[in-house]
Amino acid sequence: MVLVTGAQAAGPTVLLTVSVIGSGTVKVSNEAPIRCTGTCHATFRIKAGSRVVVVPTASALWKPAPWSGACKGAPARCTLRMTKAQRLSVRFVPPGSQPNPIPLGSTWFITGNWLFRVIGVTPNANGQLIDGNGTTQQPPGGSQFFLLNIAVTYKGSGSGGFADLARELTAVGAHGTKYPYLSGNGCGPGKAILPSHDIQPKAQADSPVESNQTVSGYICFQVSSADASSLVLLAGGGTPVWFALH
Repeated sequence: MVLVTGAQAAGPTVLLTVSVIGSGTVKVSNEAPIRCTGTCHATFRIKAGSRVVVVPTASALWKPAPWSGACKGAPARCTLRMTKAQRLSVRFVPPGSQPNPIPLGSTWFITGNWLFRVIGVTPNANGQLIDGNGTTQQPPGGSQFFLLNIAVTYKGSGSGGFADLARELTAVGAHGTKYPYLSGNGCGPGKAILPSHDIQPKAQADSPVESNQTVSGYICFQVSSADASSLVLLAGGGTPVWFALH
């Protein structure tokens, strides 16, 4: 569409074309805002030589990606001197994607009819775990135990198996190192007893979770200490969702 305002249309004009992808609002100076929830395009007829300011505002949990086109980088706003026709693109990054993980404390749907939330984390939980004999466990050198306090609610009919959910959980480090929850995890189900509210036995026994039932408590990942500060959680199979762990 072409949007024209009387003040800016007086005298010679140039066109500013704005493309938007994702969910958010883009404001171009005094023009009508572009409100987008998918893919949107708008063209503004601007008085030649005038200055315009473009400000993107993401919807809840979305975030702006770096500019492209006439605007560059990742500033909160872009200022253009309209001496010629110009184009720019604004992209909003969806929540749950790798560059925009779900924040700590926020609940999100994941594959298998589960509502999933990371309540909090305890990095470097060394010395807080014991084995079946009551002996304090320590991770190998260069590693650490990383505790997640999670809450899950099954929203399907009947019941869901906790082990099915657990198979879809993987911690991921900054350089792509993956730590599957049920595979080779030195503090996973059957490997360690966690502090209070240990729910790992439910994964080991594949305990059923009834429809609308919520289970909350601690699970554990053994990770490289070099990855601990950048760790994120990948949850779900067919449509994976990323969760922030910091």
